[in-house]
Amino acid sequence: MNTQKAFKILDIIINRNLNNTFTNLDNIIFVNLDFLTNRNYQFEGVNEYLYYIGQQKDCTIVFLQRDGVNLRYTGMLEIITQTIKDLKLNSDTCFFYGYNNYDIKNCTFLELDVVKMWCGLINNCIHGLPISGNDFKHHFAGLFGRADLYRALLYKHLSNKNSLLSWNTNTLTVNHRHVNNFSAEAGWFVENQKTSLDYDINTGSILFQKSLEDIKKHYHSYFIEIVSETDVHNDSFFTEKTLKNFYLGKPFILLSGQGSLDKLKRYGFQTFAPYINEGYNDYSNVYDRIKAIKCEIDRIQLLSNTELSDIYNRLKPIFEHNKYIFERLVNDNS
Repeated sequence: MNTQKAFKILDIIINRNLNNTFTNLDNIIFVNLDFLTNRNYQFEGVNEYLYYIGQQKDCTIVFLQRDGVNLRYTGMLEIITQTIKDLKLNSDTCFFYGYNNYDIKNCTFLELDVVKMWCGLINNCIHGLPISGNDFKHHFAGLFGRADLYRALLYKHLSNKNSLLSWNTNTLTVNHRHVNNFSAEAGWFVENQKTSLDYDINTGSILFQKSLEDIKKHYHSYFIEIVSETDVHNDSFFTEKTLKNFYLGKPFILLSGQGSLDKLKRYGFQTFAPYINEGYNDYSNVYDRIKAIKCEIDRIQLLSNTELSDIYNRLKPIFEHNKYIFERLVNDNS
């Protein structure tokens, strides 16, 4: 690996705006994978990409994975492999910057520590807030800023369970190939009034800064958050949705990739077993994972406020520990 070039690439990534599909700086082409795939695990513009990138001979190519792109499900790994072959790239002319090391042949991996990155971004928005109290008006929170099928299933399950909910659209959009399989779920969203909380309805998404600003108003009022991460098939990508809870002193149930809780523990965070059943974390099948999460929601629903307060008191040392780890990661990254 060309160490000098690697440092130059990292310096550009940190200090330059690379929010275009392709950015050419000093004969280094930065390919923003986030702009080439959508949230339904589809690669967009394959023909256009291959034609454009095929012209970039004698350049260094840097692939960027920064915002929840699932390279396996999108087919992006095959596209990268084809690019390396077409341009005859090697470990000195091809780099991959991201949070998953896919061991791509003839490509140098540069690691993005997404947990440290997001802790820093979160800290900028909510620094100074105290750990939450235990005077709960709601058992659950489901704060779903961007709509997708998995979040819709959780929203529907939480809808009659003393929950603080937010849903950023009036409908549930299902891929046309699967409309018949999810007609009941789509019909429910047509017939039932959704709650947008602080968000503008029908915007389709919410900026993390806005989400964190709004959480200040509400985080004391519920016992546990049901989190659905950006990519629920990846065990290494976390955003403010998950990580804010470590700072605020909130237990959570996490719909993310199998083993995601184990990855968080490697940073020093503690999760909430045995007070919360975290067996859902072990399922590779997303249907089984969501089913297990629903079962745990049903169990917690039956607990009284006195029981929730008792669990909170037992978890408080974990909350304090997690806030310390969060702040340490922020300071290590500064």
